[in-house]
Amino acid sequence: MLTVGEIKHKLKQANALHLEHQEASAIELLKEVLPYQSDNAHIYAAIGECYVNIREAVEGLPWLKKALALDNSLKACHIRIADAYNLMHKRVKALEYLKQCAGTFKGDPLECQWWLAKADVYKMMRFYERSEACYQEAFKRIDDKDKAWKAQLCGSYAGMLELQGRHDDATRYFELAYVTHPTYVLGSNLAMHYLTVGNWEWGWRLYEIRLQGNKVRGLGNKPCAGLEDRIEGPLYFYQEGGLGDLVQMARYIPLFKDVSPELVMVVDPRLMEVARMMKLGNVKIIDGDHTGEHEAELPMLSLPLRSDRLRPEDAPPPVKMKVKPIKRTFPNVLINWFGEKFFTHDDMRSMKLADFAPLVRQHPEINWFCVNIGERVGKEIASTKLPIMHYPGDLKTAIQRIAGCDAMVTTDTGLAHVAGTLGKPVLMVLGEYSDWRWELKGDHTAWYPSIKLYRCNGGAKMEDILTQIDEDLSKTLKDVKYEADNRRKKSNAKVRVRASGQESIPNA
Repeated sequence: MLTVGEIKHKLKQANALHLEHQEASAIELLKEVLPYQSDNAHIYAAIGECYVNIREAVEGLPWLKKALALDNSLKACHIRIADAYNLMHKRVKALEYLKQCAGTFKGDPLECQWWLAKADVYKMMRFYERSEACYQEAFKRIDDKDKAWKAQLCGSYAGMLELQGRHDDATRYFELAYVTHPTYVLGSNLAMHYLTVGNWEWGWRLYEIRLQGNKVRGLGNKPCAGLEDRIEGPLYFYQEGGLGDLVQMARYIPLFKDVSPELVMVVDPRLMEVARMMKLGNVKIIDGDHTGEHEAELPMLSLPLRSDRLRPEDAPPPVKMKVKPIKRTFPNVLINWFGEKFFTHDDMRSMKLADFAPLVRQHPEINWFCVNIGERVGKEIASTKLPIMHYPGDLKTAIQRIAGCDAMVTTDTGLAHVAGTLGKPVLMVLGEYSDWRWELKGDHTAWYPSIKLYRCNGGAKMEDILTQIDEDLSKTLKDVKYEADNRRKKSNAKVRVRASGQESIPNA
């Protein structure tokens, strides 16, 4: 049983944690109090807002709606519900909720938040002129004394500027947001922006602030280790992000072989098959649900900093993978046009199969295939009537098919990292949004020498990009065939030598 004083104390603690973006901890405290104040709409609203702030909109929405059912005067709930629907890609629904409380904020500090929520929705709908207008209305109404909301407004606006390619202006507003209210969320956003614009040292150093939010699954309170350290117990490396981040960052782990006698990579259970394919020497692979005692730990996106190899050019080469390829008749090209739809800006990096139709039709001699999963694949192949074989299956099989292909035409997805790691020729189309690892300029990346980049930003036309890919793909396949023919000739020559019973004599 909690006393009245304890309840008040926990509510005060939860509010302080919420202001510092420690949302998970705030939710725990609020749920402890809830049984004692089950009719308190403000507690339901606070829990829902915390969930939305950590991007768990589906979880947060019922709490917000319950709060509104208990007290329909909570105008802030309409705004948070709109934020939740925006995260769930239901933008029309989000605008409907904002419309319900439009014009009711005269002189209310919530008016700034209402304009900010509307600006965010239009930003995600890519209606930048409308979004800009809403941001300016929000800036007019912001109270400079409210540091947290001023910082959130500046950070959100910076995000829109970045999406538009206005990177200098974005830098200014990202920095203003962080200086105004230096939380780990705003610091992480600024760090990602620094990486995007090529400020690698500041980016990797500042990105350590994310650890204040304990957002790395399984990470405890053990000390981190650097290359200069020497410890006796196990050193754990914790995976962060998805498939692409795992494949990209694993290359750093062997650098730590002298730090600890036992290196252990802790991986999402869904990616265990991928991790086991990696040739990492004596590194042990375990899933995140079965960790043990260890002396030190490192989140994997900290490895460029902890190994003091901050620039892509200084990174180790991609880790080698042991894969049994599934081969098809030459020329065998994998086409991959979309990735994870819940990625924040997926609509700006994924494309439609129809966008690649001219390229596919230009090369009927190619055996095109794809390994994407979901109903979308079959529907798009059917609607375009393109000669593309579809091989849905698990991730291990998809990687085996990548290992057996001659080239890959793709957008920015995790499978492109796998192909690059395997040394496959990859022709990658970058949409309007370019992830931090691909930088802002150039057609090659130091992360994967076999990947060539084709950028759609800066007014580039898709038809011109496809023309360039067409030329490069033809040349790539000629090179692949030439190398394969050479390997076949050498292999046949060895067979003939062994069959004749003669040994080759080295040059004197």
